[in-house]
Amino acid sequence: MRQVHEIRRSILDIDELNNAQLPINALPEEILLEVFSLVEVAPPLSGGENCSRVSTRMAIQAVCRHWRRVLCSNPGSWRTIEVRSRSEWLRICLERCADAPADITLHPRSHTVDTWLILAQHASAIRSMTIRGLDESGRTSVVGLLVDHQWPILQRLKISPVVYSSRAPPPAIRHWVHDREYPLSALSASPKRRINPPTYRPLTIP
Repeated sequence: MRQVHEIRRSILDIDELNNAQLPINALPEEILLEVFSLVEVAPPLSGGENCSRVSTRMAIQAVCRHWRRVLCSNPGSWRTIEVRSRSEWLRICLERCADAPADITLHPRSHTVDTWLILAQHASAIRSMTIRGLDESGRTSVVGLLVDHQWPILQRLKISPVVYSSRAPPPAIRHWVHDREYPLSALSASPKRRINPPTYRPLTIP
């Protein structure tokens, strides 16, 4: 088994040397990153959920080691984060963002306890957040998340509730069936001062 591993490693090393001879890999990293960004924003060749910035980024990483190193070492390439289900993807992107302000979009299947915990850990790096398909229980979690942590650079918060097709929404959230967008200069809070909290910027979630 060890011998097989060494053979595979040798093949990868040879492939890396061959890739290094390609003209595109002779480009400066700044230009290569610009090419990556153009690919990410290009219209998909086919429809479907998989045709997203996430899948494009994963495909770029899979081309060769050099492309993966260049992409993963650039914080700006990870600042636009779209999470459809796996909270682990959110954690990876936020860690690779480093000091770059992050713009996050959360889809319904990503509304988990793990997701809220990761957001709390990286609250100081989040510039905008869009939460789609938020239900009643998720709404409570989001309110607690916003109040209990500091968000020094948060400028935009957009919340879209669950979409009800044939039946009317439950009475508890019947008044809350449209997208809500909250432009913020920043949202600060201090969990240590729960009795006499600081003054918050206007934020209303019906």
